[in-house]
Amino acid sequence: MNSEKLGLTLFDIVGFLLPGYVLIFCISLIEATFLNSGYVSMQNIGDNWFFFTILAYFCGHICHNIASMVKSRFFQHLGNKKYRLNGKIVEKVTATLAETYNLNSKDINSMNTLDMYLLADSYVVSRGGGEERSSLLVREGFHKSVTTAFGVLFLTFLSSNFAGGVKFRLDDNTINSFNLVVSNIFAGFSLALFFLFANRFVFYNRMKINNTYLLFLAYREKEK
Repeated sequence: MNSEKLGLTLFDIVGFLLPGYVLIFCISLIEATFLNSGYVSMQNIGDNWFFFTILAYFCGHICHNIASMVKSRFFQHLGNKKYRLNGKIVEKVTATLAETYNLNSKDINSMNTLDMYLLADSYVVSRGGGEERSSLLVREGFHKSVTTAFGVLFLTFLSSNFAGGVKFRLDDNTINSFNLVVSNIFAGFSLALFFLFANRFVFYNRMKINNTYLLFLAYREKEK
């Protein structure tokens, strides 16, 4: 059985399954640290890999949705000036969009940045420019989901301070524990990964938008 027969895409595997397994690992740590049960022990995960793969897929969607909601609510305009296109290019994009879609100045002024991006993106896709776009979408989606997963992992290690340190269960009978120093080292490492992947998410988010605008202009100039 391969991924093509299952209908899985690269984005499903990279963008959802991997972050989902990080979230399942967090659940396993929480269970071993705070609860007296072994449903999500390492042995059970290995013995029931198909079930936990499906669960990881849904957990990956949860990570992606949380990241999308946080971005929409608090960080609508990601990236500083070095990640953004020159103002003259943005003006050119706006003027070309108005010309392409027969929009007047009132229509253009009423649009937000998402409207402009979707118009440009739809044009690029209609002209066959979807391959590079898809590659950037996979990278952006992966870093978006993993950012959430490592954020949850950091909170898991940090919360273990209230239980004297993090624990993990190999099987129903074996629990390994770490002291507060080691638990906080793991927390710091998880926090560093959170910021690393968050930075890459911002980078690929801007790359996706900038690439779409530039491809849109290139296609329009080629047609002229």
